[in-house]
Amino acid sequence: MLDSLQSLVNDVQNYEFDNELSRMRSTYATMLRYMMEGVEDPNSRHLHDQLVQQAYVLSDRVMRLRRLREKSNEKYAITYKYMRKDLTLDAIFLSLETHCGVLRRLRAEPNERESIQQHEWEQHEDEHEKMLCTMFEYLWVSDVWHRSDYERATEILNSDVIFNDDKSLFVSAVTLSLMECFDQRKLMLLFDAYLYPSLEVSQRSIVGLLILLQQYEKRIAKFPEVNARLSLLLEDPQFVRDIYRVMMQIQFSRLTDTISSKMRHDIIPTILKSAKFKRTQFGIEEIDDYLTKNGENPEWHHNVSDEKAQKKIDEMTELQMEGADVYMSTFSYMKGYPFFQTMSHWFTPFSKEHPSVRSFFKDKGSIVHLLTFAPFCNSDKFSICLMTDSLGATARETLTRSMESQMSSDELTEQIEAMKKDRSKPKAKDISRAYIFDLYRFFSLYPYHPQFQNPFAKELPVYSPTNYKLFTPLLQHSEEVLPLAEFFMRRGFYKEAIDLFLTLHPQPKEDDADIWQKIGFCHQKNGDLESAFKYYSTAFELKSTSGWTLKHLAQVAFQLKRYTEAEAYYDLLLDSEPENQRYLNRKIDCFIQTDNYEAAIPLLYKATYLDDENVELKDKLAWCQLLTGNTDKAVSLYNSLTDQFDATTSHPDVMMHAAAAMLVAGELKSAYSYFLNAYHQYKHQEHAESLFKHQFVALAKTLKELGIDVSRTEMLYDAVRIGLN
Repeated sequence: MLDSLQSLVNDVQNYEFDNELSRMRSTYATMLRYMMEGVEDPNSRHLHDQLVQQAYVLSDRVMRLRRLREKSNEKYAITYKYMRKDLTLDAIFLSLETHCGVLRRLRAEPNERESIQQHEWEQHEDEHEKMLCTMFEYLWVSDVWHRSDYERATEILNSDVIFNDDKSLFVSAVTLSLMECFDQRKLMLLFDAYLYPSLEVSQRSIVGLLILLQQYEKRIAKFPEVNARLSLLLEDPQFVRDIYRVMMQIQFSRLTDTISSKMRHDIIPTILKSAKFKRTQFGIEEIDDYLTKNGENPEWHHNVSDEKAQKKIDEMTELQMEGADVYMSTFSYMKGYPFFQTMSHWFTPFSKEHPSVRSFFKDKGSIVHLLTFAPFCNSDKFSICLMTDSLGATARETLTRSMESQMSSDELTEQIEAMKKDRSKPKAKDISRAYIFDLYRFFSLYPYHPQFQNPFAKELPVYSPTNYKLFTPLLQHSEEVLPLAEFFMRRGFYKEAIDLFLTLHPQPKEDDADIWQKIGFCHQKNGDLESAFKYYSTAFELKSTSGWTLKHLAQVAFQLKRYTEAEAYYDLLLDSEPENQRYLNRKIDCFIQTDNYEAAIPLLYKATYLDDENVELKDKLAWCQLLTGNTDKAVSLYNSLTDQFDATTSHPDVMMHAAAAMLVAGELKSAYSYFLNAYHQYKHQEHAESLFKHQFVALAKTLKELGIDVSRTEMLYDAVRIGLN
């Protein structure tokens, strides 16, 4: 390891790195010499771990220096190059305390400020904002911290003067810095921040911790202090609940592209096809109340699309309630403002005091409060304000009037109060979710985002305790494992769901039947039918009253071609639902697949009675009659069936079967006519020639079993291909 590190150090030709590596070599050589001389050193293991840690850190610093030199056009290198060289965490701490102290005093003054006082307040706000931007960039490109840096960072975190919003931004900057280069002290600061009383600070820290622990999992095994700190927190039930929740939220956000595509191409278009809904400047709104106010009957505007639209509304609501990022597709178009060129602004907690939106909060009426308390992430709230402010005064006034006119003054006041009440006590889950949305937007939309390692990349392992050894202790908490496993199951992460369900160690007892069901379901969705059958069978043995298990057991047995078993299961299903068309049809298929055509016929009569328009069932009935020797009955059924077809009907397979029946009955001309009709119908399908030939060859085998000479069918095939009249 040291030899490889030496090669890296030689490449960058840095005196400080050379000296540090030489000290490491000397220490290691001394330790090895003592070992060879038989000297027992109780600290040798600890010393070895320290050397490994130092090697990791030095390697990171060398690679960082190479990056700064070789990729000088990247945002990281440019930021480092133009960073003030005299800037330190001491200076940042002093500046933040100064600005925050003054602003606290000015904000405590009455709202009706004198013009001089107003100017002073705005000036300090501007300087404070510049300091925060500088702080963020400084931390992002900062080198590995010394102990004094960690101590100063802790003072910033614990300061009673510095705003919590500033501390939240500080935590985000440290997180971004760690994603660029591992630093044990910065990581320990995030652990400290999790224990901070501000939810905004603590939730940002735990999101960062989860991302970083995943990124550096293998390395962290070599850092006992980090492992010890993590182990301590894993004994805290609240931390365990938080880590499970954030794990689920991050994994859900990795589906945002899929959800956004569904919103754009499915949900929103379907909703807008209905006259029951209309698009407004701020989304989709039901128009019944609006029409009623104008004296119109809302039923005039309802149409057949309403039911589909309502289903899509419900689907969107369900996604939103579960925590999906349904607004990404809307707000992605609002990130082109100069505001978002500044890296720190993607992580800045939204505040009406922020200089960039200060003008928005002047004389905007009730709409300001409505947007302030709306459930958007910080980045999207800034987008709304910037978009509105970019409009001219007339357009801005029209927009405000339009939005306010969509509800009465009382309704608007009521909604604002409801939002205030709901958000008066911020919930950890809402804060962490909003922050994850901010992160997702940054790693997807920031102009330089391709230069960053994206924690939401699809190729990364699923965020699950079973995928990371560091989180193995989390599996002891079954009350948290089950909801995560069910979430993975709902969202298509079937392997991870199975792994989590199995950690619950389901026992062969009725109480655990549901878990066996879910494991079977995940195996079925994954295509492992044998395993699915095994787990469904166990679930059925434990809880034979479950119709759901029985239905899936029958389905899988059929897919595995265990038709006799499938038939028995469908019999049980039909005992409780004798008129169920699906079960009846599948039992018929079981008989047909096992060549038990005699048993299939009475069931087919019942099925066609229940579903008289079903062409496929009538085809099966006629075919079974043919295969059981009832040729005349088969011919009669096929003639009756095909007489119902018009010129636009296309059932080539039915025509092929009818032709076979005519051939067995000795009606050669009718057989030829049916075959020719099928041939022309196949022409409308892809690979028509090969498809017709394949179907004909398969049919010829059956005809041979029914006593038709092979040469006769071959000549009939040629006659159809030539198209004789």
